[in-house]
Amino acid sequence: MKKYLYLFFVALFATMSFSLTSCGDDDDEPNGGNDSKSSFTINGTAFGTNDDWAWVQNIEAQDVATFQAQLSTSKGEYPWVEMTIDTKAVSESSKGQLLTITNAKVKYFTAQTSATIFDEEEGGSILVQDVTSSAITLKFNNYKLSDGSNALTLNGVLKFDF
Repeated sequence: MKKYLYLFFVALFATMSFSLTSCGDDDDEPNGGNDSKSSFTINGTAFGTNDDWAWVQNIEAQDVATFQAQLSTSKGEYPWVEMTIDTKAVSESSKGQLLTITNAKVKYFTAQTSATIFDEEEGGSILVQDVTSSAITLKFNNYKLSDGSNALTLNGVLKFDF
């Protein structure tokens, strides 16, 4: 009887280990698995935050906020982007509202010494999707910046830590 009980438990453990094994890409992040905390595109190309370098300085007493992020298609490779957006301050009551942007600038690097600055707002919007005690999440909806002759279209979600 002990032999059959032993075989039963061995079979049970073997079966359970197979049932707990993943065999697909169902545990990949929605941002393509590049260890980013965002799902974001620039002109249709997926970008993620570099080493979680996306932060916000929000000073409600002075009614200002600055959002900054470094983005790239993959860690340490070009093209990559430095983005700065100055706005009115964001509070818990800002959820679901559009940002009031006072200044926006994107530096688009294609090589170490080659960057184009896009700082002329052409359209689209940025929505405050979520505000927590540790982060603010923004949703970009066809937000366009140009350099006078070319334009960047920003879409998706970025999470900025305090």
